[in-house]
Amino acid sequence: MMKASICFLIWSLFTLFPFECKSESMDMTKQLFRLCALYSSINSYRNEVGDYPDKLEKIYHENRDAKWIGPYVRWKYYYLDIWGKEIFYKYIDRNTMPIFYSFGPNGVDDNGDSDDINFSDCTKK
Repeated sequence: MMKASICFLIWSLFTLFPFECKSESMDMTKQLFRLCALYSSINSYRNEVGDYPDKLEKIYHENRDAKWIGPYVRWKYYYLDIWGKEIFYKYIDRNTMPIFYSFGPNGVDDNGDSDDINFSDCTKK
């Protein structure tokens, strides 16, 4: 939980004090922070609703679950990476964190490898 909070804090700094990314590595770092914030939002949804969202849209758009008190993200285009491509999202089951990642600067799905930016990078020490 603390790692997600730290990621969210860092992402907030990028949001409050935007800067122009001048290199691919800075773009990738910015996208990683956005994925960390998304990770935090998905966990908030699970903590309140009791299940991981089966669709990414559920963290933003109101649904019929009585426990939903979202939205759990504050930016309108949470489902897009900084290159304008949709975030890959795969629901596994109610007790397993979904798989989600950005296709990275090349825009090609490399199954979470190569230049893809994976949310699991948010949880590494």
